[in-house]
Amino acid sequence: MRIACAIEDPGAANGMVGLADALAMHGATLDIYATGAARDYAPGIGLAVRSMDGLVLPFPSDDRPSAVIVGTSENPNSFVFSITAAAQFAGIPSFGFVDGPANAAHRFRGTTSDPLAHVPDYLLVSDPAARDAFVSLGVDAGNIDVVGHPAMDRVRARADAFDKEGKAALRARLFPDIDPARPLVLFLAETSDGLDPAQFRRTPDYTLSGRGKTDGRTEICLEETLTALRDVQPDAALVLRLHPKNDAEAFAAYTDELAAISAGGDPLEAVFASDLVVGMTSVLLFEAAVLRCPTLSVTPRESEAAWLSSIALGLTRHVCTPDMLAGSIREALNEGLQGTTNIDEIVPPGAAARIAEAIARRITS
Repeated sequence: MRIACAIEDPGAANGMVGLADALAMHGATLDIYATGAARDYAPGIGLAVRSMDGLVLPFPSDDRPSAVIVGTSENPNSFVFSITAAAQFAGIPSFGFVDGPANAAHRFRGTTSDPLAHVPDYLLVSDPAARDAFVSLGVDAGNIDVVGHPAMDRVRARADAFDKEGKAALRARLFPDIDPARPLVLFLAETSDGLDPAQFRRTPDYTLSGRGKTDGRTEICLEETLTALRDVQPDAALVLRLHPKNDAEAFAAYTDELAAISAGGDPLEAVFASDLVVGMTSVLLFEAAVLRCPTLSVTPRESEAAWLSSIALGLTRHVCTPDMLAGSIREALNEGLQGTTNIDEIVPPGAAARIAEAIARRITS
């Protein structure tokens, strides 16, 4: 039994971690075809991928996979949609992995107005909130499996290595030019566009304004974080962690206020080395919480709390006003926001195994 997988974005790549081994337990092999940012990102998380050019469509009648898995993409013209269509045309079961509830209506819309225009036969979602979001759009609940997120098991595995090296040693290796006596705050950047670009630009209901010279969501939240640190913890070192799709030049205006810019490699190293991880709704913030690091989500609207599962799970504190942000940073750095200890109860391990089991069950039923 051969499974073909197609991914374009880093978030989709994270969903494939450990899946090849898990499928092997069911007698299946996994070929992962990657393009775009996922192709460059995959090696950093230990994922072996092939060029998307090697995936022939329509599927040859004498060499068809038993099933197809796709990840969602921020590209409305994603080639991944063609793969889903080809599978459905050939009668091959298709599965889509979704890493959270955010932007459910745009995950499979493509360039159409139909949120389910390119939806696969079955969905593999990370949490109940994501399941509910797709059910509300019209997907049959019987075609959705809540499987967890495979990346969280990679986080657990990496934690053991980090503990052996030690936080101080890891910080010295990553940020040798930052005084170890300074509190280190890591800010997780995102792109200010995405599946629905209008959601990532300033609107009248924003409760954060930044410095008033930019409308980008990431820039506004970064500016508010810089201001809060200046007011409550001026000796803190703020490190900007770039998203794989970010360009460092986009943040050139903040260079003098940043202690460092972190990019490439394993982002979990920078997370573990930090005293506080501040982000918006990136899955990396969820991963930081699973790593038992103090985390803080700052968004310009209260409603955006629904975009990140770790907020609803009680793993990440959420703030959306300057006073809330300043107060939470003060508490985290001076009194100590403690990371959650019962992670395995809240986020059960074994997501890749659950994905493999769901696929095998659907194929053989």
